[in-house]
Amino acid sequence: MSRSNPGKGDLHRSRPSNGAASLLARTGAVMAVGAVISLVMFVHAVSTKAGAFVPLTGVLSLLLITGCSLCLALALVKYFEARRCAPRSAYVSTKGDYVAEYSWGDRIAASFFTIFCGGLLSFFLLQESHLRYIAISAVLFCGMIYCTLEVTGTRVRFTDQGFVARLFWFRHISARYTDVRRVSLMPGLVKVEISDGRSLRLYSTLGKPGKIIAYLRARCPRSVDLG
Repeated sequence: MSRSNPGKGDLHRSRPSNGAASLLARTGAVMAVGAVISLVMFVHAVSTKAGAFVPLTGVLSLLLITGCSLCLALALVKYFEARRCAPRSAYVSTKGDYVAEYSWGDRIAASFFTIFCGGLLSFFLLQESHLRYIAISAVLFCGMIYCTLEVTGTRVRFTDQGFVARLFWFRHISARYTDVRRVSLMPGLVKVEISDGRSLRLYSTLGKPGKIIAYLRARCPRSVDLG
């Protein structure tokens, strides 16, 4: 038995989310740490006249500082965007279907950082740098390709009877609300556990978390553990 009748457009409380701003801020912080380390290496290379390491660490520092600045700037934009776009009403309707997907801003940001890491890898390869730098930049580049595919390919549709999720372009998960065993609400994440052992992780940057939670509360059976 569902918690309420979705056909009547049930209303549930929803809070705006700053998940994207938080993610960008954390990424910017990681890049800032990397930039500080790179600058220390650059100063050390200059003082010891390390030759090839001087331009290498100098360019790396410049790239990390640029990436850090862009991340923090985008985080501020996302933060004020979330505040400006916050719904005036504390309620959200669950009538009809809802499609959760990442915003175009997230897709553009992921694509930019993929190009950024690809350029970094190309620079190290062309300079015939130490294998350690090539390996680190290659790992970053592969990680950003994965993130870009996930951000551009993930799409979850919530209907009256269940949900269909396309993940990472290649993987699909579909289930009826009656098959849901548990919904775990964690900071920045909604985890939906299905009775057959599968699970669906919905991050706060995917669609509107408040609306997703409202749909699950409205359509899942009362026996489902929501918490």
